[in-house]
Amino acid sequence: MRETAKALDYCYFCPNLCRDACPVADAEQDEASTPLAKMSTFRLLLSKKIPWNKENALQAYKCSDCGQATEACELDNPVAPVLNQFKSLAFKKGVAPDAVYSYCKRFKKRNNPFGIKLLDRLKKNFPVAQFRPAAVTYFPGCTETYQDIAELRDTLELFSKLGIGEVSLFDKPMQCCGYPLLAAGDLKGFREHAEVMQHFVQEYPLIVSGDSTCLFTMRDIYAAHGFPLQTQFLHLSEFLEPHLRQKNVHIKKGIATSVAFHDPCYLGRNWGIYEEPRRLIEMVCGEVLHEFRRNRENTYCCGGGGLLPVTRPKTAETMAQNRLREFEETGANVLVSSCSTCVQQLRTHSQKPVVKGLASFLNRFIETDEKKRG
Repeated sequence: MRETAKALDYCYFCPNLCRDACPVADAEQDEASTPLAKMSTFRLLLSKKIPWNKENALQAYKCSDCGQATEACELDNPVAPVLNQFKSLAFKKGVAPDAVYSYCKRFKKRNNPFGIKLLDRLKKNFPVAQFRPAAVTYFPGCTETYQDIAELRDTLELFSKLGIGEVSLFDKPMQCCGYPLLAAGDLKGFREHAEVMQHFVQEYPLIVSGDSTCLFTMRDIYAAHGFPLQTQFLHLSEFLEPHLRQKNVHIKKGIATSVAFHDPCYLGRNWGIYEEPRRLIEMVCGEVLHEFRRNRENTYCCGGGGLLPVTRPKTAETMAQNRLREFEETGANVLVSSCSTCVQQLRTHSQKPVVKGLASFLNRFIETDEKKRG
């Protein structure tokens, strides 16, 4: 707890320099939602100057886990990781929001937040051959499997068009990395989930995914909790770029579009990827992207992370709407992102722009071998 206490002290004595960086505080327009206020609350809790109750514990859940406060901090103070620690304490003490306990109960029925057998859903939509062992395994994650199976179809079709060898789908009954449990504060539940997933995942030498949260969770968070993996993990954009650079790839012409790319928080700040998706989009479009006012390391969170849609649904919606207003400023007509959660969050709250996942967008521009020969 020494490092946590130091982080709390840094925030407590800081003149609120990251106030404007926090998208939750921006959405709620409330000083009680700033990083300073949230971290100060837990400094007071640690010193036993205020009690552990639902009202005080709620401060930990006013966070989308986006990492922007740390990005803005001169001392790189780990605000979101510290708030996650206090989520765990709140959950254990029974003072987390009621919606969190209901959510975790639903999660544990099927090992995912959607309450269905996700592997069964995959096997109903894809042939048996797609699950045969291969050198490359694609991990779609629970959000894409449940909410956007069309994106997964486009991903696999894109692999085929690019002449990528056999790619299997992750063929295990647990199709969720477990991050939602961690975001809820159910540390015990997360570790139990991670231990089982470690045994499943370690069978695969290379896992590719379009979900950076899944990748970061399995690669880094599992290891931090005592479940390291030797598996190599690649984000979809990293995996696709060398294939798309092939000279024999045929790009469709005459598709008029202008694109702005939304940087997912986990893809950039935690996975370190900013340029790969942009290069892929520009390769198929033949034009420079329109940029959001806040982009790359300064990207603005869509509101989909940190379990915010469960604990603060109005805040999550406002954050999405704020980001969509920034999209309108770009002048583009298509919004592309490379995170399933971001795509769903922005699509749900969008009335005008077309919101596309990276694979679906790229797939639209790539010709099949048959069409090339024709």
